[in-house]
Amino acid sequence: MIINSIEKGLEGIIERKILALVLVAILGIGLRVYFMPWEHHTNSPDAFIFMNEAINYSKGNFEQFNVRFIWPMFLSIFFQFLDNNSNLMTYTTIMRIVSISVSIITIPIIYVIAKKFISHKWAIICAAIFTLEANLIENSIFGITETIFISIGLLSFYFAIQKNEKLIPLSFLFAGVAFDIRLNGIVLLIFLLIVCATKFSGKKLIKNVILGIIIFIAISIPHIIIPLDNNEIPYLRHFFSVSTVIDENTAFTWKENSNSNNVLLNALQDEFFHIFRISVPYLALFVPFGIIISLREIDWKRKMLFLTIIISLIVAIPQYTISIEYRNLFFIVPFFAILSGIGIEELGKHTNFKNLFLVLLIAGLLLLSFNFLRERYDIDQELLQERFDVSKYVTNNLYGNISGDLKIQVWTQMGNENYKIKQNDSGGFSNEKINFYSPEFRVENLEDLKKHLKQNQINFLIVDNIEDNHFPIFNKIFYKNNEYSFLEKIYDTDMEKYKKIRVKIFEIDHEKLE
Repeated sequence: MIINSIEKGLEGIIERKILALVLVAILGIGLRVYFMPWEHHTNSPDAFIFMNEAINYSKGNFEQFNVRFIWPMFLSIFFQFLDNNSNLMTYTTIMRIVSISVSIITIPIIYVIAKKFISHKWAIICAAIFTLEANLIENSIFGITETIFISIGLLSFYFAIQKNEKLIPLSFLFAGVAFDIRLNGIVLLIFLLIVCATKFSGKKLIKNVILGIIIFIAISIPHIIIPLDNNEIPYLRHFFSVSTVIDENTAFTWKENSNSNNVLLNALQDEFFHIFRISVPYLALFVPFGIIISLREIDWKRKMLFLTIIISLIVAIPQYTISIEYRNLFFIVPFFAILSGIGIEELGKHTNFKNLFLVLLIAGLLLLSFNFLRERYDIDQELLQERFDVSKYVTNNLYGNISGDLKIQVWTQMGNENYKIKQNDSGGFSNEKINFYSPEFRVENLEDLKKHLKQNQINFLIVDNIEDNHFPIFNKIFYKNNEYSFLEKIYDTDMEKYKKIRVKIFEIDHEKLE
């Protein structure tokens, strides 16, 4: 009797669509606000770069204008309300709030898409799965491009699966915008061309394809104009550089005895691992069941759902030859959420208390995400403070070209001391005293390191004992630095009063380096 009353009460809430979505949004906002490191600067190099570009745009400085301008340009709208005395922490906070807001605004988009596949009640579950997904929550806190890219990309997908064929141009428009945000937007162009091929034929097909491509190119024209204007190799050639090294500055370099087969094999292995990685903590439980149910009752829309995922996975392969980051696959997370909803709807058919089942499931998702994020965000405050203390030593005592670890902390300190920091050619930052270089390739071995040091005339190298995906060779240098005659140690935290951090700073002897 009590359960029936609860079931009836929940029915009244769930059937009020706006109220149900607002409640889901409140849960999403709550998690994001709780885990937001309000007192700490960003720990993401990309976020720092976007923030710096946005600050410049907000002040009318477009020297750093580039092909992925939309996110920093969007941020600059909000930065214009800050005065010139605002510090980097204020800008960081605004960037995070804007990113979180965009992620919450995406909730109704995923809901209306999910309704194309399942009923309203279970579309709420899809929205909840997406909103409470721990990886996306963490990413939205970083303040980087995935949040707005997913939102714009989903709008393109939404208009593509509508019955109204006149909405196809809108799909191409949003696909072009998504491509301006991230190169992954090429997924949507490929997807839309296939959608046109399945929806139209004859002259209608040719008309829609030509119109769509014109719209896409018109929106994504910066990808053509800016590289050509800078005498650079067009972006798409860089994106699909799998079997050859395009130039010395490419983000990918060959290891000794490498060939295209083992490079592709490594990329596939990394991608496969990351598919599992983005499925933690709960998508791995629901997606397989959703796939089985979808294949059993497949229709055109579900085919398009699978098609988007497959194209995303294929396009990610060349990405993984130059960028080993699991956020390369984040665009498929909302589609995984829909597949999960399809599977959960099937499970819900076998219970008499569907509303109670739905609410308990959302509560379970909330607890899983909270626990996952709690473990990820167990910040060592003492270590963090020591990292910033050492970065102050760097900015106060070193002059010239620097590279290595602690780059976010050093960049932040450089910005706090002098707001006129500029991004240099390597993707690092410079001010009046310091040029901090960040290599655009993985420094795997001694030859890679020597190349980086010579190319940028590095004077000082900062090395810590934490395994660095960007500098794999640093682990050897930290513990066996005596084997490298061109490195002269000038600073060691082991000789100071620090308790947690372990950092060594070396001066480069370029004569011995030769």
